[in-house]
Amino acid sequence: MRSTNALLAAPALVIYWLSFYAGALLSINMASLPYLAKSFSLGDGQLAKMLSALAVGGILALWGARYSDRLGRRRVLLACALLSYPLLLASALAPSLWVFIPLQIALGGLLGTIHITTMVAVEEQLPLSFKAKGQAWVGAIFVLGNGAGLISVNLAAYFIAEESWRYVWLFFCSAIFLQPLLAKFLSESHEYQQIERHQGLRGDRWLDLFSGRQRKLTLSLFAALLCWDIAQSAVNSWLIYHPVENLAVAHEWVTSYLIIGGWPALLGFALGVWLRERLGGYALALSLCCALSLLGNFVYFWVKADANGLLAAISSAYVLGLLMANALLVNVRLLINERYPTQMRASMQSIAVLAMACSSVLSQLAISQLIAPLGGLANAISALLMLKILAALIFIALPLATEPATGLKTKNAGLITKNNF
Repeated sequence: MRSTNALLAAPALVIYWLSFYAGALLSINMASLPYLAKSFSLGDGQLAKMLSALAVGGILALWGARYSDRLGRRRVLLACALLSYPLLLASALAPSLWVFIPLQIALGGLLGTIHITTMVAVEEQLPLSFKAKGQAWVGAIFVLGNGAGLISVNLAAYFIAEESWRYVWLFFCSAIFLQPLLAKFLSESHEYQQIERHQGLRGDRWLDLFSGRQRKLTLSLFAALLCWDIAQSAVNSWLIYHPVENLAVAHEWVTSYLIIGGWPALLGFALGVWLRERLGGYALALSLCCALSLLGNFVYFWVKADANGLLAAISSAYVLGLLMANALLVNVRLLINERYPTQMRASMQSIAVLAMACSSVLSQLAISQLIAPLGGLANAISALLMLKILAALIFIALPLATEPATGLKTKNAGLITKNNF
């Protein structure tokens, strides 16, 4: 049995860095919304449509995740990191919105693939007793990356100019100098090497996730996550823009409480594991996360500009919503990695990302159409938040009777090879 040093071994550290890198880059556009609006002369509805278009990058991550299952975690992580650097440079120099959007869609596909693959790779690198801890570490470091992206945009705007988002993309291009270290220390997991030796990948198809004993669980998870993510993405994209534009809160204050509020919310990853153990399974833990997150998100948009302690109320609601979102996220990741065989894990994680991508498209289009009828952005988002109730009901009814994936079926060997759990 390997010791806890496995959590700090070189392959795990590389995975943490890639998770941080993806998290930072994926938060830049959210932090830059007010500046992007000025740079490209966009209104509320146009911003919503732009975010909807950028979410298509999440769909591209489906193919990246499939390659991760087919070609290996190491190859895909290194390739995606290497391809991301020229896209960062091109995004920084984009002369118009019509150039910026395609670049960001492609970059979103690469970053989504990195994010998905790190979820799977970290568990496969660790012994059984540390898999949940490793998953929590990856989630927490991804969120820290989100904070780094927010901080970098805010600092660049303060010290340089309003078009700071261009300088931030340029700054992260410097990560290319770490690529040789990634190639040296990132290793393929023992589990993946095992099925690769038995050629267990060649007879496997992506659509197998929707057939056989996986079908009910896959469809139920997708439906629940779609409802959850429509509501959640309706909040995430406007966390900065809504208080600044509609509540007259200074941009610096909003960014500060988002960053500071994200720190206690990191405990949500540990909380998610604790809830699963105390409540006796995933279904109740996931539904409770939905309910408490809904409470926090709804208060965030319900509070009025003239309310006493405006910033305190918004900050508290934001922290509660994010805390439970992290708790739900780690439970979904653990559920997928426990219930699906090795050669399907990244593909199934991509289904979760597909739900997120589809929900981002749907939520932003819905917001753009609901702003006028419902009398404002806050009301439009509050209406979408009610979908978290539906997500909670699906999680409660989730068919978790499926046995955990404890073995690998290999086509040529005609036998079951046990995972190294």
